Amino acid sequence: NFIKLFILLLIICLLYTTAYKMDGRQRCLCKNLYEVKPWKIKAWEVHHPSPYCDVIEIVVSLKYRKKKVCLHPKSEAWKAIMQKESGPI
Repeated sequence: NFIKLFILLLIICLLYTTAYKMDGRQRCLCKNLYEVKPWKIKAWEVHHPSPYCDVIEIVVSLKYRKKKVCLHPKSEAWKAIMQKESGPI
């Protein structure tokens, strides 16, 4: 019985660590949200809600600084990015 219980526990641990590696984070990335001028943004990435963070996070890389900051999803910069990505209607 001990060996069966040990193997079951080992399998559960392996499944948990595999699921963790798929996402790679255990908490939200964004502690603070910033307003950024759209022309200062070099690249952006969206992190969708996960078991560890229940909000959408928008992380942008700035053109003239080696820095990443978080945008508010309702900010003017994010609206400008989305409008540019979707193109004219």
